Amino acid sequence: MSTGEQAGFPGKLLVSADAGRRRGAGHVMRCLAVAEAARKGGWSVALSADLSDLAWLRPWVNSLEVERVGVAPTVESLMELVGSGQPDAVLLDHYQFPDVMAALTGTGVVFANLEDDEFGRRTAHVSIDYALGAESAVRPEDGSMRLLRGVSFAPIRAEIRAGRVMDYEARTPSSRGPLGIAVLMGGTDALGLAATVRALIEETGATTVPVDGGLGLVRQLRGAGAVISGAGLSSYELGCLGIPMGLLKVADNQERNYSALVSAGAAAGLGTAAELEDQPHLVRDRLGAWLSDPAGLVARAATGRRLVDGEGAARIMAAVTATRSDLTRR
Repeated sequence: MSTGEQAGFPGKLLVSADAGRRRGAGHVMRCLAVAEAARKGGWSVALSADLSDLAWLRPWVNSLEVERVGVAPTVESLMELVGSGQPDAVLLDHYQFPDVMAALTGTGVVFANLEDDEFGRRTAHVSIDYALGAESAVRPEDGSMRLLRGVSFAPIRAEIRAGRVMDYEARTPSSRGPLGIAVLMGGTDALGLAATVRALIEETGATTVPVDGGLGLVRQLRGAGAVISGAGLSSYELGCLGIPMGLLKVADNQERNYSALVSAGAAAGLGTAAELEDQPHLVRDRLGAWLSDPAGLVARAATGRRLVDGEGAARIMAAVTATRSDLTRR
């Protein structure tokens, strides 16, 4: 019998997420957005993740009253956590982790898995790929029970949803003066790109707005008229906020997000990390063209806000809950 069944509350969720200075904060941040939705729904949550290089995330974890458990780098260690914690569901977000479904079969535990196309793909009871356009892409049949695909499942934290109070035009009147640009290169800026981007912004005549990213992002962006970001989770958060964004593809797993958001008219495409390093003038010219089109800034911001409604984490937990009921009836 699971912990949730014993205690009479909706359930217990065990979250296992990859994290670190080089791997960034995206995996654990999107898992925490789901954990936030789980806690709102009455679930208890345990987190297995190495936050030693991400100390700034700990206040969020503490505010959610999430139990911290040991890091589980193998199937065996993850199953030890399942055995000791008796969760009703496991949420995994890790590109390199082996198959888990076989080990969980017969336990009654729901296995939910976050994937980015082929990155991190594995068989699961609930398979989540929230990229814009994922719902129309072909995914190999692997026995997964529920496929949550498309931007409606983007896990957006409550802080970002609360920032959707005014549209871009209302927040940035034309009388505000020179446009201030914020730079977000993920939670850790693993490639060290932010300084180069800020220098290019200055070359266009625009000004930069200092931001740290991560927690308190809405407050940090109050002085920004636009944001340059990598094409990871931050791009969906910015879309949800309805703030103009120019995207840089800084990792291979961002190709699909980058192409989809630019093609949909939700973002401007500024290029790749390689271009930023080898041909910065190309990025600067695209940046200048983007900033010189006020109507385009407003239109893209409105498109992003329309595409990302911020309710993805709640939808993920609804699917986990429904799957738990399905497994119980079997």
